[in-house]
Amino acid sequence: MTKEQNYKKLLYALLTLLLLIITVIGGRGVFPAFADTVGYESALTDLQKDVRFNIAKYPDIPNDYSIQVIQVAESTGGELFVYTYQPCQKTTYLVATQINMSLTDKLGVEVKPDTQLTDNDKPKLYNLTLLNTDGVFGKYKVNDFTVSSEALRYYNVVSIFRKYNKDYDGETGNDNDIKSKYFKVGKLYEVKTVDGSIKYFCKNVDTVEIKNPYVDYLSYYDGLTWASLFGLAPNNYTDVHYIAFSTDKRIDTLKEADVTYTTQTYHYTGKNSEGFTYGEKSVPQYITLTSEMDGSSAGKYSWKCIQRTSDFIKSTGMDSGNVAYDNIKNTEFVLVFLSTPFSEKEEYSFMQGHYKVITRCLTVQRFRTLTYFALCLKLTV
Repeated sequence: MTKEQNYKKLLYALLTLLLLIITVIGGRGVFPAFADTVGYESALTDLQKDVRFNIAKYPDIPNDYSIQVIQVAESTGGELFVYTYQPCQKTTYLVATQINMSLTDKLGVEVKPDTQLTDNDKPKLYNLTLLNTDGVFGKYKVNDFTVSSEALRYYNVVSIFRKYNKDYDGETGNDNDIKSKYFKVGKLYEVKTVDGSIKYFCKNVDTVEIKNPYVDYLSYYDGLTWASLFGLAPNNYTDVHYIAFSTDKRIDTLKEADVTYTTQTYHYTGKNSEGFTYGEKSVPQYITLTSEMDGSSAGKYSWKCIQRTSDFIKSTGMDSGNVAYDNIKNTEFVLVFLSTPFSEKEEYSFMQGHYKVITRCLTVQRFRTLTYFALCLKLTV
């Protein structure tokens, strides 16, 4: 097994995530249906329709670059609005890009062992469109979303995202690129229609947060052939893509994880970065990993798709001289989610001399939902 270091900085765009909702805490608040119109009034105008709304609780804080969800509301036209408090908005213009949300009340409560959890119970990323801002308040529409006709609706909001900015979000601390910054929300909104009247209720929910995520790959040599020995065929490898991470609460057993990613091939001919050509990006790929699942590459290699980092390090033979080892040694879990082919061949020409020809597949890994349910893990807090 060899670890391929070249071109690694080109490989990954990382969306850090916030994930699991475990228990309900706090009380229930009741809110008026203040967004009960089709028109797009300002964020503050809508919020002030609640007589209990206190603008003094939302001060201007120039060095606070967070985005906080303070309410959701439905329109009579079937749209869903999200209202935010953005403390630095008067001096630093921020725009939320996505919201991570489930439409169930199962995420965030204790469930019986025989409870069936489906993909509909898991959070999904929805794109947001900014409608307007008013001081430190923002109003967004959830894209491609229509409010259900059911009498009881749930909006289980896990997290909200904006673009990452290293000037105020800091460096990643490793060679991964982070494209989005998340902020945990942990609120379950319950919306009821009773006799034509809409009422809103809100519960706070606790969360388990992903810490220090690191995405990378290992390259395994597929073996020498007569053709490759004499330079008539490329040397073939298998890239094994993985994610390492920790959580802010202790997890004894991780049973299931969801990963969404895209792939893109590239071809390199030459000695410098000018020799790259890229294929089309794939549509987002979605995979559910379980602790019982084994991955393999054409029968040559096999690995556990979910394992503790210490076991992953032992199985791969990493040591302190390896860059990947230094980045994952303090994490708790590793998810191995994909294997892709990689070929490399030495060529020679009079103009260029010796050069390499490389064909490889990139993964833009979105580390999106990693949805853990009480049913799927044993948690020690």
